Amino acid sequence: ITPGVFEPTCPYFPSSIVGGGGGTNAYDCKFGAYESGSNGAFVSKISADGQTLLYSTFLGGAATGTNAGNIQIGNDYGTGIAVDSGDNAWVVGTTGSNSFPITPSTAFQPYCDPQAPPTLFTPVFGSYCGTASYAVFLVQLNPTGTTELYGTFLNGTGGSEGTAYIALDGSGNIYVAGTVYNQNPGSVSEFVKFPTTTSAYQATGLGTNFSPFVTEFAPGGRTLIYSTLFGGPNGGAFTVTDGLAVSGGKIYIGGQTNDPQLPTTLGALSSTCVRNQPGDQTCNGNASQGFVAEFDPTKSGAASLVFSTYLNGSVSAHGDERSQVFALTADTAGNVYAGGFTTYSAADGFPATVGALQPTCFLKFNSECFTNFVTKLSQTGSLVWSTFYGSPSGANGGNNNGVVAIAVDSSENVYITGGADAQGDIPLNNSLQAYTSGVAFVTELNSSGSHVLFGTFYGGGADIYPTTLALDSSNNIYFAGYTANNLPLVNALQSTNAGGSNQGFFAKIAVTTPQTITFGPLSNVTYGAAPFNVSATASSSLTVSFTPLTPSTCTVSNTLVTIVQGGACTIQATQAGNGTYSPAPPVNQTFQILPATPIITWFTPGDILFGGALGTSQLNATISAPGTLVYTPPAGTVLSP
Repeated sequence: ITPGVFEPTCPYFPSSIVGGGGGTNAYDCKFGAYESGSNGAFVSKISADGQTLLYSTFLGGAATGTNAGNIQIGNDYGTGIAVDSGDNAWVVGTTGSNSFPITPSTAFQPYCDPQAPPTLFTPVFGSYCGTASYAVFLVQLNPTGTTELYGTFLNGTGGSEGTAYIALDGSGNIYVAGTVYNQNPGSVSEFVKFPTTTSAYQATGLGTNFSPFVTEFAPGGRTLIYSTLFGGPNGGAFTVTDGLAVSGGKIYIGGQTNDPQLPTTLGALSSTCVRNQPGDQTCNGNASQGFVAEFDPTKSGAASLVFSTYLNGSVSAHGDERSQVFALTADTAGNVYAGGFTTYSAADGFPATVGALQPTCFLKFNSECFTNFVTKLSQTGSLVWSTFYGSPSGANGGNNNGVVAIAVDSSENVYITGGADAQGDIPLNNSLQAYTSGVAFVTELNSSGSHVLFGTFYGGGADIYPTTLALDSSNNIYFAGYTANNLPLVNALQSTNAGGSNQGFFAKIAVTTPQTITFGPLSNVTYGAAPFNVSATASSSLTVSFTPLTPSTCTVSNTLVTIVQGGACTIQATQAGNGTYSPAPPVNQTFQILPATPIITWFTPGDILFGGALGTSQLNATISAPGTLVYTPPAGTVLSP
């Protein structure tokens, strides 16, 4: 934690901070896991080279229990972050603390647990955040982390659960998605529903369980543009948000549901889920099913739902097959990319496409997959491509908690990460690390999902859990998460493991662009030919180097080839790459150095006196090839008259 920031001390113990590795005190500042005591959110800003902590601040309320003002307090979890054009950080998460720091005079919703007039707010009702165990918060911090520019709750009496997600667009609009608990209005006398707009697709939760919400704020976060709930009517079923994306003003969410009556649209890729028995109120005996939905906030009511589809299979032979969407992103054309986990195989109807990297999966228990997937849908919800991503042989590892984060670049190449304990033979390319138990993977797929452009393991020998992934304008990969073990570090801001059950990590991978070499065939030459130049080009336009692989027959200096002797000459063209381009695959060309036809030139022999011996004046021939001429009769012979 850096001095001078918004919350420089742990909000649970303002006078001191217990070490970040955790300790025996029940109220240590913790983040990201349900441990005894309270958990606190934090926000850290790190320089582009990873060497400098620009700021780091706590973000939360007070400890579990009731403070002197009789205000309920609880846990705080930062679950999403985005940075606007002014370098301000917008942070979302969930809090159980009525004392969470908001900006009361400007907040869209100043109450952690809103209730109807005349009560408005009952700070001691129930535990944690009143009747709502948790509320979503939205906070804006200035570029130095010293000032909270804006803070609000976003909640209904029923409360929020799980992870909240955030995205910004180029106009400064703020998008928040998550999951609310649809509490029965009759169970709380001062019930207030989750805030929705008159244009909402679904203004009120239809069931009494968990439902997604999608909210768009105008710049500044004080005014709603669009806000809706989304779910089916079954009280015993749930639908949970696990991803948010925004493109061209459209809003996409993905997640998991066990509701066979989740709203889907005409022509959906999958319009329902398998039920074990007719009339069952949940899918596959409560098994989760992935879903993706798109909303248009410029439209109203049913028209605002552009498409909605399950992302699952159509057959469940064993009555328990499932799929889960854990990650979502969208490109500038409005295509949406979903990543997650499935036990459905292609034979069970999961939409893997022909020509994809893995159109089939290795079948494990009960002929089910237990593998990751990546699926690309068009802006209208039609299938573009879809691939499994896992061990083709069912090799070691394979807890497969799914693709948990996803990003796409301007060329529509797709980047994914997941763990813990990735499988040992998943498709990778130029891996930075060999397989060890407990590793995660970071992989780049090409735009058609047919092959791996880059893929690596990352980990330190114990389970590692990535939670997020992002790209910069140069397509460098940033990913973060937590682990219980030491990691391979480089240029580390913090190089030692502070201990404790979970340690956060942050990493940057500079992924280079592949390049190729064009090096055409070389013509055969005759021994004795003059030195000549060769040429080749790299798709990167970088300079190509040449190396003779047969130095006994030819040599190369820069581009100049010199013949040494007859035989085969092989020259290799290489390009080592740079910070932008990866090394090119070498290209070899071989040509033959053919034997030359020698030419003998004999100059007019000199006269010789009678009785004199033959010498160099007479035997003065030359040859165009190496070697010694043999004369008959030889030198020294005295010719007869």
